[in-house]
Amino acid sequence: IVPVTADIAFPDDYSPVPASGKYNQFAAISTGTGNGDVYRIEGKTAPLPSLAVDLNIASAYGINSIDVAALAVEGEALTGTIIAGAGSPARVYSSADGGINWERGAKPPTGGAVTGIIMPSGPSATLYAGTSGGESAFSASNDGGKTWNQVSLIDTGLEKINDFAVSPGYGEDNTLFMITFGGKHSIWRSMSGGEMWERIYSSAVPHVDRIDFIALPPGYSESKVVFLSGISDGRPVIWK
Repeated sequence: IVPVTADIAFPDDYSPVPASGKYNQFAAISTGTGNGDVYRIEGKTAPLPSLAVDLNIASAYGINSIDVAALAVEGEALTGTIIAGAGSPARVYSSADGGINWERGAKPPTGGAVTGIIMPSGPSATLYAGTSGGESAFSASNDGGKTWNQVSLIDTGLEKINDFAVSPGYGEDNTLFMITFGGKHSIWRSMSGGEMWERIYSSAVPHVDRIDFIALPPGYSESKVVFLSGISDGRPVIWK
C-alpha cells in the first residue's frame, strides 16, 4: 500500500505505554487507487512488532478495499464508535462496536470525497463532515452518520427555482421547501420562514437524475412526510 493521504484517530482509552495493553490507535489510508482502508494499530513493546488489523469497512457491500481520508473515534478502541469518510464517491461508514460491523449511510454527504469528519462526544451529538470536488459542502448528520444535510459552503449552482411548497402548519412551524436547479437539482428546507436554509436532498446523490416537483400532505406538521417526483436511473419515480 502506497498512501497518498492518511488520518489518525485515538480512542478514549489510548495509553502511550505499550505495556498497558491499550496502545491502540486507528489509521485511515487513501491511496488514490482504491486500495486503502481503515486499520486498527495495536502497539507492542519492543522487540515485538506492532500489528495492523485491516477493518475492511466496506466488505459488507462487496468492496475489499476502499480509500478513506477522514476518521473519527469516540469511546474505547474495541467497543467504541468509529466514523470513516471515503472518496470516489463520497461515502460515510460507521461502526458502533469498535470496527467489527460496519454500516454505510443511506444518504451520503455530497461531493467527490470526504475530507474531514468531526464527531463530538455523546450519543445524540451532531456529526459534521467536509467534502471536496463538485457539489462539495459542509454537511451535518443527526442520526449517527446515516443521513447528511448540507448546511454551508455548498458548491452548487442556483439558476432557477423549479418548485416551492409551504407547510400546511406554517403559522406554527415556519417551514418552507423549494427545488432549485444549477447543474444539479437541490431540495432546500427552511424552518425559520426563509431566513436560514439547508439542503436536504439533491440529484448529486446516487440514483437521482432529476427532481421536478415537491408536495406536502395536509398532515405534514405531524407526519413530516414529503413527496417528490422526478427521474431515477432513467425512470420516472415518486419519492416519499
